[in-house]
Amino acid sequence: MKYNFELLKVTRTNMLNSVKGLSFESLTNIPKGFNNNIQWNFCHTILVQHLLCYKLSGIPFDIEPEVINRYSKGTKANPNMLKSDFEFFKTIALTSVEALERRYNKNVFKVFNPYSTSYNITLNSIEEAITFNNVHEGLHVGYILALKKAL
Repeated sequence: MKYNFELLKVTRTNMLNSVKGLSFESLTNIPKGFNNNIQWNFCHTILVQHLLCYKLSGIPFDIEPEVINRYSKGTKANPNMLKSDFEFFKTIALTSVEALERRYNKNVFKVFNPYSTSYNITLNSIEEAITFNNVHEGLHVGYILALKKAL
């Protein structure tokens, strides 16, 4: 699992570097041909790690329900996006990986509720959730890079 956590840290660092210096206007712009923006992809990506790992394991996490509702699967960017959401997720981008690794190493994840993803794979354990999360994050980093290119 050490490699999975290292991969997640590198992905998050790359994601942070890709948004560095972008204006709020750039973060929230939805280019022609896209249905979301950089901010939505960034926030969604970090939120999903919490949903896959903590929610499916029955472990509470500190993200407000209204924030969860703005960036969960099936949502889209809207014109009233909050800059504070982006700043919050930017702040926890790396610390949430460290916290997940620490908790995993302390065997905190004792229960896991299986979950069938829209990727057509079922997650049956925390290890599978962490591994799948890396796939999910890579997908959304790709979207972020494409959106950035389309600006």
